[in-house]
Amino acid sequence: MKKLLFLPIVLCVTVILSSCSVLKSSQKFTTQTIKDTVHTVEASSNINELLESARKDYVNALYQQKLGFKVETLNYFESALSTVNKLSYYPEIEENTTYVELENSIVEDYQKYIESLDELPENASISAFDEWMNKKIPDVIAEEDSTKPIPVEKGVTVVVGDFPLEVNRYVEQYIEYFTGKGRHYIESWLSRSGKYFPLMAKIFEEEKVPQQLIFLSMPESGLSPYARSWAKAVGMWQFVKGTARLYDLSVSFNIDERRDPEKATRAAAKHLRDLYYSLGDWYLAVASYNSGEGRVRKAMRRSGSSDFWAIRPYLPRETRNYIPQYIAVTLIASQPEKYGFTNIQYEKPHEFTIYKINEAIDLGVLAKCAGISVESLREMNPELTQSITPADYDGGYPLRIPTKSFDAFVENLKNIPDDAKILYTSHTVKHGEKLSGIAAKYDVSITQLADLNNISTRSKLQPGTELRIPVSKINENDIAINTDILPAVEEEIKSLDENPSYKLELTNNVDQDKFTKMYQAMAGDSIKFIQPEGKSPVAYTVKSKDNLIDIADLFNVRVTDIRNWNNLPYTSTIKVGQVLNLYVPNEKLEYFSSLDKMSEAEKNNLIFVNSGDTWVEHRIRNGESLSSIANRYGVSTSQIKEWNNLKSNRLVRGKKLMIYSGDTKRIASSSKNLNSTSRITKYKVKRGDSIGEIAEKFGVSTAQLRNWNKLTSNKIIAGSILSVHGKDNAKSIGDNTSRKESNVLSYTIKPNDTIGEIAEMFKVTIADIKQWNNLSSNKLIAGKSLSIYSDIDVSKVSKSKTASINKNNSKETSSKSSSTFHKIKEGESLWTIAKKYQVHVSDLIEWNKLKDERVKIGQSIKIQN
Repeated sequence: MKKLLFLPIVLCVTVILSSCSVLKSSQKFTTQTIKDTVHTVEASSNINELLESARKDYVNALYQQKLGFKVETLNYFESALSTVNKLSYYPEIEENTTYVELENSIVEDYQKYIESLDELPENASISAFDEWMNKKIPDVIAEEDSTKPIPVEKGVTVVVGDFPLEVNRYVEQYIEYFTGKGRHYIESWLSRSGKYFPLMAKIFEEEKVPQQLIFLSMPESGLSPYARSWAKAVGMWQFVKGTARLYDLSVSFNIDERRDPEKATRAAAKHLRDLYYSLGDWYLAVASYNSGEGRVRKAMRRSGSSDFWAIRPYLPRETRNYIPQYIAVTLIASQPEKYGFTNIQYEKPHEFTIYKINEAIDLGVLAKCAGISVESLREMNPELTQSITPADYDGGYPLRIPTKSFDAFVENLKNIPDDAKILYTSHTVKHGEKLSGIAAKYDVSITQLADLNNISTRSKLQPGTELRIPVSKINENDIAINTDILPAVEEEIKSLDENPSYKLELTNNVDQDKFTKMYQAMAGDSIKFIQPEGKSPVAYTVKSKDNLIDIADLFNVRVTDIRNWNNLPYTSTIKVGQVLNLYVPNEKLEYFSSLDKMSEAEKNNLIFVNSGDTWVEHRIRNGESLSSIANRYGVSTSQIKEWNNLKSNRLVRGKKLMIYSGDTKRIASSSKNLNSTSRITKYKVKRGDSIGEIAEKFGVSTAQLRNWNKLTSNKIIAGSILSVHGKDNAKSIGDNTSRKESNVLSYTIKPNDTIGEIAEMFKVTIADIKQWNNLSSNKLIAGKSLSIYSDIDVSKVSKSKTASINKNNSKETSSKSSSTFHKIKEGESLWTIAKKYQVHVSDLIEWNKLKDERVKIGQSIKIQN
């Protein structure tokens, strides 16, 4: 009978999967921590495996829904979304149509299921609760579906902090729910508040924001650092990537600072303060935090009022109920005993000490050294998205370690062999790379590499995929540490307390204009900042289509730096013609000064170019149009259509467009000249060749090869003939010699160097540098060397650069060798320094006449160039 029942269900699921529609709702939905899911999915670097894991949980959710099991259905949906969250950190994952379609399908069906429930199971996650709450609770008030404003009878004003809260019928319905059927949510949030509220209160006080706003984090995320909404907002304060960037929260494959309680709370305090300064009312500021300032101002214009209760009918449904829900939660959580919440077991704040990690070390090794579980170490460092510490974190990654076991941790870490620390490293697959080549590069077997990443030895690797590479032959369980010196801290980390660690001070005496006066005084003050050492100011005039994020990328600075240097509040936007002062390294003053006179296309070339020469390869994203893409690159829609042989304006998401990012006025003539005057070399494709390798062989871009040979993809067939346009001395068919005619120079990357500046200095293109050095992005690492083919007169390069340029093709080398000195920082060893400067430990010992590998903090180490 079960088999007969399962067959139509599978068929139903197949139909649903094949007809997934685009996500229509941006309602807030928060995925939970590991506690809230039925099971966890082991981290894997293979996208397809994770996609399949999410799909299986999705199918199980639909099956359990069909059988009528509510808890199981919710748990499988949550588990599927937890895996989707893991996938969200992979490079360019938003351009993966399979990922986007699967995520949209899961969210859409989950949302429909939540809406169908009359009541949630008691153990439902906060994510399910949040969606259900916005759909069900407000239905008791008839005018919710009316756009006609209905006067709200004046409620009772209650003061519990720095601004008064109004209690009316909207608020009362939430108080009734949270003290009744939904009381287990308040109990859970109050328990978690013990861990986070002391830190939040301290930060809000420092940022001069009302402390009662820390209670906003409860309905926002349930105080979960791992929460992720359907609108892709992340963390306890639910930041989307764009807003996070404005407040200097970094999001990358290894790090998501939106999940860091301290950094995200400070960003939230600043964001709320800026919204209040712009709108002049805390209710409006909180409403804007939920739906955006633009929607709130639109509601103010339509209602003709600046009072939240008057503009409420004109706001999105979720935002209408956001303020009443916040007020109810604040009243209850600030006085739990008054509302019947007693015997709450509060989690304790973490007591930790920072240890700087300069390598990519497996978290299992670090947890073992600290005498705690990997789960506890992750909980103390929630911003880590992978199972290892980031390798290239500036100054070393600040890992939080329990204070009581810190000394033992340091001692244990010192005694672990270097080859056992880094159990795994991460490798980003570049275009044309194969599993066999990567295995050979890291001296591991193909089978071992495939098994570790849950892929076949014959799998075709996609560019941008992250692979885990075993770099140690030692198993984590074989690592011996001194357990005698480890204190018992695991139980203490997880222990609970009957007494809350934070209590909001209640008051009945509030100056309602207090913050208005304070912020006006702050805005009126001329902000003094210390000019960065070794930097000089350059002026940049804001052009049409400029924005602060692009300007920050252009000048290699942070958005916050630009705001501070120019006293720009977050509530203001830059204007065309406005002159900004930016501080740049003294040795780069001439280069950065030239940016002000660059054309839009030239600037876009520096910011956006991701493939060869002056051609950009742009993958069409959801919601983009020809006009929006043309505006981004400073070209016309007709040009894009001509370059890509488009007959209409219709675009297909995921497809690629070729866009010329140079001087578009000269593209026609330059193309003709290229075809008519340059020599065309014929190259016969061999078995095993890739288009990337052929492009590098002839010193051209993959985009040019596709354009010259009318290829629609990077796929090439052995035995076919490719046309290569170039100079006269290109080689004949099958010749394996690279066509690079200039002198090869070795340039050592300096701190703060940008690829655009180096390209400008040597009069080459960014794409050339990336091809010559197999770079997959514009990111540079100080201390590494670049090979550059250029005939530029070295004497014309600034003296500060000349020392690091050597002609490799010269048969004679100078007998003189320059050297630099490195000052030992905390956590560094000879091994990490050798790795940084790409030398051997034995060299460092010889150059510095050391007796052994021991070094001291502050000691200067000589590095021979």
